[in-house]
Amino acid sequence: MIESLFSEIGSGAVYLSPDGVEELAINPRAAVLPHGGIVCSFMLQSGFGINDFKPQLAFSHDGGRSWTEPRLIWPHLVDKLSCIGQVSTIPGTNSLLFYGVAFPVEIPGEIYWRDDILGLKQNSLMWARSDDGGQTWSEPHLVALPHPGSAEAQGPICVTKDGTWLASYAPYRNWDPAAEFELNCLMQLRSEDEGKSWSFSRIMTFAEHDSGAAESWIAECGGVLLASCWHTNLAETGGDFSNKVAVSVNGGRSWSGPLDTGIQGQSTALLTLDARRVLLVYNQRKLGEPGIRAAVLDPHDGGVEIIADEMLWAAKTATRSNSSGDHADWTDFAFGEPALIRLDQFRFLLVFWEKGGQNGISFRLFERRD
Repeated sequence: MIESLFSEIGSGAVYLSPDGVEELAINPRAAVLPHGGIVCSFMLQSGFGINDFKPQLAFSHDGGRSWTEPRLIWPHLVDKLSCIGQVSTIPGTNSLLFYGVAFPVEIPGEIYWRDDILGLKQNSLMWARSDDGGQTWSEPHLVALPHPGSAEAQGPICVTKDGTWLASYAPYRNWDPAAEFELNCLMQLRSEDEGKSWSFSRIMTFAEHDSGAAESWIAECGGVLLASCWHTNLAETGGDFSNKVAVSVNGGRSWSGPLDTGIQGQSTALLTLDARRVLLVYNQRKLGEPGIRAAVLDPHDGGVEIIADEMLWAAKTATRSNSSGDHADWTDFAFGEPALIRLDQFRFLLVFWEKGGQNGISFRLFERRD
């Protein structure tokens, strides 16, 4: 195992919820623009389970140490379309992509999640584009799912070196009691014409029928694609499984997996470290010290090797009410949805949400030691 890669050099908040305001700030993702500016997307929501996601953008012009006041991406769609997604770049351009899911809003204050059936209100995949660094955006483009059910999509669009757009999503139940759903898999959508058309295929299928995927991600490393996910247990008993990955050596046309990382974390985010290695960033709420960790992975056609695993940020508490930390207890988490980006050769930015001592979107700045 290699020595620790990162040394913290700064910390703060992208956004803090005002005192006395009941809201959630969730799902932060960040991207670096060609001129060096940083954009961070996140959602504001009135409460866990409420169908009123409002996508926000904040900008930093000093390497992530301070941030502008956030602004709504689509103010005219508030109370009409509830979107949760994440920003990413089209490399070498000033263009940004936003990818996630969209729920129609029928009644203000309605829910999008039902505990009794463990299902999401029917949604669509969605994407949008900005060609001026996030100042203006296209309208959300809705992409219907090719199978019964809804979707969860927490990782950004990956634009490969040959210009292909790839994104992952996890199938979820919707609210149709008569429908049959295939949930024990991770799916991808793929476009070779910048979103004009999409094809769908499977990234991996789990042997455990009563299981599913969550908080998945796709990254490219030296011509190899790596997909990761939180492998969740949908049965009434037992805990979550260890994180799974899959590898593609042909641009996402086919995948080898699932491959077991042996890491029992919650959530996954990927960042290419160099020509051979990828960072797997994940939450740890159950085993040992709670916090956000990063594992160094070496993916190849035959599998994936874990080279290192270190703590990025130590949390004071894993959950707000001492619950299990399982996927089923998601409304009680005290922190989550971490994402790491590279600012330059040696500096990195971590963003994540906190709910507890600090309510909002937090960041940590790191310097690479090697």
